[in-house]
Amino acid sequence: MTNGATLGRAVERHDVDSFAGNAEPTIVDVLNEPIVHTMMRRDGVEMDSLQHLLHEAETVLLNRHADADERTDIAS
Repeated sequence: MTNGATLGRAVERHDVDSFAGNAEPTIVDVLNEPIVHTMMRRDGVEMDSLQHLLHEAETVLLNRHADADERTDIAS
């Protein structure tokens, strides 16, 4: 098995163009993948919990960015 192909049958990818030029999938795309749902179920991770965690991380990162912009404005 090489390059994501499975033995005995070819794997057809419908999303190849979505990632042309090294574009990354959005978090929504990743969270909509069936394998992610399977892994989350196996690990006991609830989607609501994960979405809450991601929202909190976004808030922290946005606040850091705003703080850095404010410090840059003050230093100018």
